Amino acid sequence: MIVNDLVKKTSFILEINPGYGYVTDELLENKVPYIHLYETEPNYIESLKLLSKKYPDRISIRPYNLLTLSKIEYKDRIKKSEQMDVIFQGAIKKSWNDEPSMHIIGAVPSMKFFYYLRNSILSQYLSNYGRISLYLAILPSMSMIFNESAEQTTRLNANATFFRTFFDCEMLGSLPRCAFSPMPSDRANKKNKKYREDMDTMNVVKLIPKSDFFNAHFSRRDAELFHHFLAIHLKRADIRIIPALEKWIPDCGPRLIKLNFHIFTKFSELSPTEMLNLFKTFQSWPEYKTSVFSDIIEDIMERRLD
Repeated sequence: MIVNDLVKKTSFILEINPGYGYVTDELLENKVPYIHLYETEPNYIESLKLLSKKYPDRISIRPYNLLTLSKIEYKDRIKKSEQMDVIFQGAIKKSWNDEPSMHIIGAVPSMKFFYYLRNSILSQYLSNYGRISLYLAILPSMSMIFNESAEQTTRLNANATFFRTFFDCEMLGSLPRCAFSPMPSDRANKKNKKYREDMDTMNVVKLIPKSDFFNAHFSRRDAELFHHFLAIHLKRADIRIIPALEKWIPDCGPRLIKLNFHIFTKFSELSPTEMLNLFKTFQSWPEYKTSVFSDIIEDIMERRLD
């Protein structure tokens, strides 16, 4: 599913938690030039060392769990250490419009990794590396968050709306859930009535941040503000656009009516792209910089950095 893409790549290719290296072996056998393996389990590391003898000078093994990068980056900030530099040694920093600086392969069991990745790309360590492409096996319920062509049975929350504006998503196929460990517990099975497919399948997706997401008029800080905008206005399905935005900027209703919104239009009725365009319009108004919204969110963001 991913070999044809990766054999063409000369950027930094890394695999999260490769285990015994079955996927690694397949990729290297099919001429993927070099892979950095991130694994912490001693038994798996021994197997990977044997694999490195089969493919000399094409594997590096690094004893880190990339699914815990948020903790590692936090410790770096607190202790003023440079562990993140060690983890990503060899990766080349690029601008946003360049080809991706890294290609991450692996299985990701929850959305926590994506939340970290978003935050780090927007304002933390990974913001220096441009775009990062992802070739990941994820649960079907997770893939629905990214896939705009998926049938939408529930309203999108703030995270799903942001991710759909931020990433291009391509569905590459699916694999049996039993090929991945650990399997969900019986308790998890009972809780997961809404997503029965999660028990049987893992979807393989390719995610690449959109090259035009940032530009001269929309910065990383603007993207953070956009996410806060989504969190506030999508927390309930019944929040109406004109009354809500008039609380931030009084008497802005007529401007919104000219944009074909009416008094009953709800935020939850908009597509992700429409939400982004609405935020950019809201942010472009001259009153925005002195609005209560700007004051509150800027204060939240400043306190988070302290």
